[in-house]
Amino acid sequence: MKSIVSILLILVMLLTVFQLTVFAEQSSLGTILELDISGLRAGGGSSGGSSGGSSGGSTGSSHHSSGTRGRSSIFDTIIALILFPLVSFGAAIVFRFKLSKYARNSKKLLNMLEHKDRAWKYKNIQKQVRTAYFTIQNAWTEANLEPAKPYMSEELLENFQTKINWMLFKNERNVLKHIQLKEAVPVAVYDHEDNALDHVWFYIKGRMIDYTINTQTNAKISGDTSPESFEEYWQFIRNEKNQWVLNKILQKDEADQIAFTPEN
Repeated sequence: MKSIVSILLILVMLLTVFQLTVFAEQSSLGTILELDISGLRAGGGSSGGSSGGSSGGSTGSSHHSSGTRGRSSIFDTIIALILFPLVSFGAAIVFRFKLSKYARNSKKLLNMLEHKDRAWKYKNIQKQVRTAYFTIQNAWTEANLEPAKPYMSEELLENFQTKINWMLFKNERNVLKHIQLKEAVPVAVYDHEDNALDHVWFYIKGRMIDYTINTQTNAKISGDTSPESFEEYWQFIRNEKNQWVLNKILQKDEADQIAFTPEN
């Protein structure tokens, strides 16, 4: 996996260097950066065309300049079309590599903790996470959190209930259908002397139909009736019954708030 990531990064750097080398023959670095941006905006060709008609005596050189800029613009576009998918694909590969490392470290730590405390048994925690996921999603869409109480912390339960009450006040309901759990893996494990502070972060990848309706007219207010995937981080804390309950949810781009499990 590391070799694949390295190859992708090297390829991206080589393509970038090649692009800069071609432009360096025509302009300074400042102009290079300007052309690169204008290429993405497709503005290079139009500016060249207008200068070509400004003076009859300079038509030949202006035409040549316009042609050069036009070719540069096309070249920029081609490079962009190549680089963007590569960078996006490379970022996805790097993310999966890091996720795999955090999951491996977390599972290893959980196995170590299990020997002294059965509450850390990975299979049991994973089962509780899965049950909580479906129970909470169904309770939310039914606007009735009673079935979800055993799977949520008091703080989060209060937060969710406040949001549901507000939707009910506005005659709205968030409809969730075809709920799926594609992936649930631990990425951060915290073991404290005080069991009440123990918690585990899980990377959650799900898929579902998610939209909001007006409860009086049944008209759709927002969302989509097509299933969509999402990625989040769910924090589960240990309660007094040694069960793991959902306490916090972070979006994928909020991962910097999590101290992922290091190498053990």
